[in-house]
Amino acid sequence: MNSRISADETLKRRQDRKELIDSLEDFAALPTGTIAPARYRSEIALGEEIVCLKAHEDWVSAVGIAGEAVFSCSDSGAIHVSEEEHKQVKARCVGHEKRITAIQARSDPALAYNEILTCSWDMTARKWRIPKDLKTQIAGQDEILGTEMMRWMHHTAVQDLDTQGGHLFTACADGRARRWPLLAVGRHEAGEELQEYGARGVPCTCVRVWVGSSTSTKLLVSHEDGHIAMYDIETAELVQIFETESTLCMAVQVSTFISGGADHIIRMWDLVAGEQVGFLEGHYGPVTCLLFGPETIWSGSTDRTIREWQVASGEEIVRYRGHSDHILCIARQGASLCSGSADCSSRIWHVSNLLVPHVPYYRLDTLDGKSHWPEDASNLAGHELYCYKPDFK
Repeated sequence: MNSRISADETLKRRQDRKELIDSLEDFAALPTGTIAPARYRSEIALGEEIVCLKAHEDWVSAVGIAGEAVFSCSDSGAIHVSEEEHKQVKARCVGHEKRITAIQARSDPALAYNEILTCSWDMTARKWRIPKDLKTQIAGQDEILGTEMMRWMHHTAVQDLDTQGGHLFTACADGRARRWPLLAVGRHEAGEELQEYGARGVPCTCVRVWVGSSTSTKLLVSHEDGHIAMYDIETAELVQIFETESTLCMAVQVSTFISGGADHIIRMWDLVAGEQVGFLEGHYGPVTCLLFGPETIWSGSTDRTIREWQVASGEEIVRYRGHSDHILCIARQGASLCSGSADCSSRIWHVSNLLVPHVPYYRLDTLDGKSHWPEDASNLAGHELYCYKPDFK
């Protein structure tokens, strides 16, 4: 595992890699399906594209998976629902008017519907219900429509969301994070703001909840200038500040959180010690999304790749290549990894034969729980199962 890295070291490594980066960009411009020359492959397994269909007219800005349903959200505010084994839109949620920035999807086996939470630049966060049975359509309708159950009104664009203990947390463009009640009795009931965190004036980029113990829960809020603040959830008191050059995304697991930004580096932080403990380097574009697994980290970047890293060694072990534009979001459930891109597609990849409990998945998600890895897991190639791009209606 790499230790701290200085700005000078970062600059030197970028200069040393310039020739390689140029050649990698040349390779990335080749037609989809081109096999990477051996000098690019090294010991890193490569993903394989199977199918590519169009899902949206514009960027896929957020994705989620719940049960058999795959959710993709766009820059225009559209929410499409597909099934993993099918390659066409089965349902839609209509209501958002601008870019959807984050989604959290949940599936309860005891219920006949899935629930999703979304937030948007239209200054709202919303809760939706979508039937699990996407094969039964209502007479006279071409598609199933999701039902909006609750709405949280803001006074500024909402950049990200997270949930914990019956509360919704949102990160906003005015530099503040907010806490809201998650549960409500009636349909379409407006949630009332309970708490505000911070007032820096620099737009927030991400919000994550860290449950340190049964009596210690903190809120991590990142900003465009790299400033990451940790607050006590109950009192809103500032507890710790983490400084980086840039922070676009975060993910939290147990006592560690990771951050990525415009400097191409994934930084690892110890929440208890309050300091950086390592970094992962390899992307040659800004890191836009992060996801924790039990033993691995997934990262997406503007370099059009998703990379899987081994936490213990800090080594890249799998590279998922297939998108033709920036990776904007990733989500995971079991052996399925979902990604969304500025190429207007969302894709499903096979990651491994992991046995993990179901937890909510959304744009920058955490994954807690034990798993059982096959002995040769480090040699497993990322394998794309489907790419959702059905004809837009």
